[in-house]
Amino acid sequence: MKQLRNRAMRFKAAKEAKKAEQGIGLIRSFFNGQKTLGKVAALILKNPISWVVLLVLFLVFLLSGVASSTQKPAIVQEEEDLTASWTYFTKLDAQHTDDNNLFYSNIDDVLFYMNYRYDDFKLLDMDSTGTKNFETILSELWTALNGKKPDYQLKTMQSLETDKKSSYFIEEEQAKHYQEIKKS
Repeated sequence: MKQLRNRAMRFKAAKEAKKAEQGIGLIRSFFNGQKTLGKVAALILKNPISWVVLLVLFLVFLLSGVASSTQKPAIVQEEEDLTASWTYFTKLDAQHTDDNNLFYSNIDDVLFYMNYRYDDFKLLDMDSTGTKNFETILSELWTALNGKKPDYQLKTMQSLETDKKSSYFIEEEQAKHYQEIKKS
């Protein structure tokens, strides 16, 4: 009795192994050109387990496609650093304000630009060239937007971004991407 049960188990295991080899052999025969894609697809669709595997693979590819197509957010700075940048730019407005001139810069546009150009930055960190920190860059940007005393000349961030002579110019291809990010 025991021998009969063992023989039945070996037969069942051999049958399962043969099925697995057929699946691998099927793929191998397709790549060798022995079977057509239609025959391979028909044989795969006959097996319900292959449906589950195909569904899982489809979901993995779908999720990876969705994850790779999402855009980065418009503001990538940490909240604390963003607040420090906002406060610093506001201080620049306040320092230059006097009896004749009152400054209210559009800080949102400035911070969108800075986050697009430099990603996550801290005021006291150096830029990629290592020549100036981001406080200096913001000060220079403030001057580019408002001019210098006594002849202040106001400009918008958009005019700086589109002026090819400006050091804040954004190329046309990047400008489209930048506008999409700002809208989201």
